[in-house]
Amino acid sequence: MDAFELEKMTLSDAELESIAWTEDGRDLVLRLRHAASCVMTVITCKWTEALDVKLAFPNGRGGHPLTWGCTTAQLADGVWSLCLDFGGTGAIRLMCAEIEVSNN
Repeated sequence: MDAFELEKMTLSDAELESIAWTEDGRDLVLRLRHAASCVMTVITCKWTEALDVKLAFPNGRGGHPLTWGCTTAQLADGVWSLCLDFGGTGAIRLMCAEIEVSNN
């Protein structure tokens, strides 16, 4: 699955389970667990750059951030833009050369 398919997926109410850097820090891997079905979506962002992670929890609250939605866009130069929105908790934004998506 690729970024075009990711845009068609419903990524609301999925829990961010992990953020990992792979390939010597070149790629970013986001693991999301869908609360209702327990299906895991793994988003691999190859050649990640311009990473902006802002997640903040109020006092007394923690746990997995819950997605509100996901947007992707392919820019004129072929680079992909990805934004995972976590509602009032924050967002993860990045640019990358390629997006791969798998469901486990």
